[in-house]
Amino acid sequence: MKILEENRTNIYMKFKALTNEIDETKSLSNKVKELVKLSACTTQGSMFGVSIHVRQALKAGASEDEIIDTIICCLPVCGISYTNQALESAKGTLLTIQRTERNN
Repeated sequence: MKILEENRTNIYMKFKALTNEIDETKSLSNKVKELVKLSACTTQGSMFGVSIHVRQALKAGASEDEIIDTIICCLPVCGISYTNQALESAKGTLLTIQRTERNN
């Protein structure tokens, strides 16, 4: 995103406006929205996105089990490889968060 922001600011700003508009919809809770985004990142094989949306899902109130089960639900769609990668990424992110919380 940093490269997009620095090199194509107008496109970045439009993208941010779109995501903000979507985030402001009321029919789904923020937690559900983040779990949907986590699912999308898993099926696309975006481990960077998985890490981001694990953090956002936790902030929105998702439990570790909800995060893990969201990723596992992607198995029939994206296969074992992306599912395992996403589970490893999610667990790594969760461990990092837990360590940070213990040290603070």
